[in-house]
Amino acid sequence: MALRLRELGKRVVGIGEETKAKQDSLLVNACNEFLYVERIKHFDENILLDSNDSESREIQNFSLLQFINQAYDITPKMRDNEVLMSQLGESIKKIKPDFDYMDYKFSSLKQIIESFSNDYEISNDGKTPPTFFISRKEKELHEEKLEGTIKRLIKNYGIISTDDATDYFFLQQRHTSRVS
Repeated sequence: MALRLRELGKRVVGIGEETKAKQDSLLVNACNEFLYVERIKHFDENILLDSNDSESREIQNFSLLQFINQAYDITPKMRDNEVLMSQLGESIKKIKPDFDYMDYKFSSLKQIIESFSNDYEISNDGKTPPTFFISRKEKELHEEKLEGTIKRLIKNYGIISTDDATDYFFLQQRHTSRVS
């Protein structure tokens, strides 16, 4: 029914128990937005990675940044490759209807973007209330190759520490080939 309502142009907000929704994600993905009953009344600290562990926090931040990058890429661009913050929020909900800022200890999308000030820039139109625009900062490509050692490996991702004391997150790609 949720898909049919969306086909008719209606906004669908789903509400359900987290354990049941995670077992059958069809309803979650069929909604424009999905809220968990358990999170409406209180904030569940167990959802987050252990924020006392700096390496886990780095991995969580990297994952969140990659998710924001993915949403930014599908958001319609305006002048100078800017996007409206409200449209970025809609793109986030399209990708992951049950996305919740509080899972990352933020209360708004603006706070998340501000936390990635090396990657994104926020501007506004100067009006009251302001309309916020987000643009991705261009990064210089480094031609040199660095060498390092694997500092932490978790399943297929981890942290590499280099000689210049910089840590880098990596994701191991698994290639499979099919034989016909």
